[in-house]
Amino acid sequence: MDIRHEKESDGFQLPGQRLLEVLAEKEMSQVELARRIGRPKKTISEIVKGRTAITADTALQLQQVLGEPAAAWLKLEADHQILMAGARMYDQAVHDAPWLREVPVDAMVAAKWIPRMAGVAERVGQLLGWFGVASPAAWRGVYVEPQARYHRAPWFDANPGTLAAWMRTGELQARTMKTSPYDRKKFQRALEEIRRLTLRPADVWQDRMIELAAGAGVAVAYSRELEGLPVAGATRWLSPRLALIHLSLARETDDQLWFGFFHQAAHLLLHGKKQVYLEGIAPATSGAPLAPAMSGAPLARPGADRGGDAEELAADEFAASFLIPEATLEKLKPFCEGRRISETIVRTFAAELRIAPGIVVGRLQQLGWIPDSWLNDLKWPLGWAPPGTEADPQVY
Repeated sequence: MDIRHEKESDGFQLPGQRLLEVLAEKEMSQVELARRIGRPKKTISEIVKGRTAITADTALQLQQVLGEPAAAWLKLEADHQILMAGARMYDQAVHDAPWLREVPVDAMVAAKWIPRMAGVAERVGQLLGWFGVASPAAWRGVYVEPQARYHRAPWFDANPGTLAAWMRTGELQARTMKTSPYDRKKFQRALEEIRRLTLRPADVWQDRMIELAAGAGVAVAYSRELEGLPVAGATRWLSPRLALIHLSLARETDDQLWFGFFHQAAHLLLHGKKQVYLEGIAPATSGAPLAPAMSGAPLARPGADRGGDAEELAADEFAASFLIPEATLEKLKPFCEGRRISETIVRTFAAELRIAPGIVVGRLQQLGWIPDSWLNDLKWPLGWAPPGTEADPQVY
């Protein structure tokens, strides 16, 4: 959003100034012009002073009397009105400066989501434009007030402005994607192909995942996590024909990201279109800080911290069984009882299922069949490309 405060800019001319020039060229007085167009002299005086706008009727009358095209008069008037509106908007932006405290501006600049701005009014205008709203009040109505209805764990707590900023990045990415209308059957087939991508490096599977999902009407977006925001993923419908799965790397290994992705996909397949589902990083213990995102320290387990939440439990069950069918997983249980399971056994089992071995390790840890410290070398750590680079938000 471009906020302008100047009364004039290079090459800009007020309608009244141009009218005075034309009258001088024609050697015509304001009184004579008023007589010829059948208007009071006061009307012409007010136009000259910029207090009365040139209407379409007046522009046509000026064209007849002075020979200047009506379109030219109307353009001058439109430019003048836009400039004055910009001045009023600038003043309002200065008044709205306290709103900046509700938005994580510094973190957004560091993440290269927005460039650094010097002036307060310019910053307000920039952020309003980035969020696609006209005022802080509209921003709260679109991005903050609905958060009370989001589906999330009781412990999930995030600054509303930080959550709004993160979620907006997903919207912006989805807007640039070429997507087909949502098709449930196509999405199910896409998930089968995406599952096989778990064996590929992140710089391969990320783009292919996005492409496959887009073909079924689902935008998959990745946004780097911001400090103090315990969100790993979100699922919502941007329109009846376009869904969004939005992921961060708050979970820093491939097994946790894949489980989170299929968990979010389950919400699209199993649940309604009106709800927004947030998947968070659970605190290690009640009242403790958030569990660190470290390989070997799973941040979520199927069923963990769900209580009686049937929808989340169903999404967990779908993700777990889609990645590794329960009956197939039972084959590994004897190897986990009483002795340490070997990497060879896990790799062989994963190869038979055509999935990454780290996913098998993560599942065994989630079930408690092996300690969280075992076999973590089989997981792939994930990280971001540098902020603002051509690859951002590429996962590596």
